[in-house]
Amino acid sequence: MIPAPVLRPAGHEMRVLAGLVRWPTGRRHGVGPDDRASPARTSSLRGSCVRYGALFDLRVPLHLVTAVRAERRIHDGGLIRLDGERLEVVVSAMTTVVVEPAEPVTVTRPLGRTGTASLIRLHTDEPRELVRELSARVTRRDAGQVSGSVP
Repeated sequence: MIPAPVLRPAGHEMRVLAGLVRWPTGRRHGVGPDDRASPARTSSLRGSCVRYGALFDLRVPLHLVTAVRAERRIHDGGLIRLDGERLEVVVSAMTTVVVEPAEPVTVTRPLGRTGTASLIRLHTDEPRELVRELSARVTRRDAGQVSGSVP
């Protein structure tokens, strides 16, 4: 039996190694055929996946997204921060998009600690495009044209 304090860092290292193996293929695991992948995030009809390399994945189901907006902020400090109810996934010391879920989402940090976030700040190379895509999907969802459930 392997003790839990050894399993957590070993699991983290295995995820990092798996990410390095998938990196040459664009790291498309967990991303559907209709999804668009980019370095800092992926978005899909079913929701949004906030991703930071091999370290961090957070799925925010579309039915929970109430607002999304482009908002550029400069940050100092860590890359993935959970400060109270605010999650920040920082790339190049900045975030460019804010996503507001209807209820707090559970966040699992890189080494396994968990928390909840009611506001998510992230970076993407094309913030206006992401805001336009997610806003259109939220509008269609509200009009009853898109299912907000995540399988």
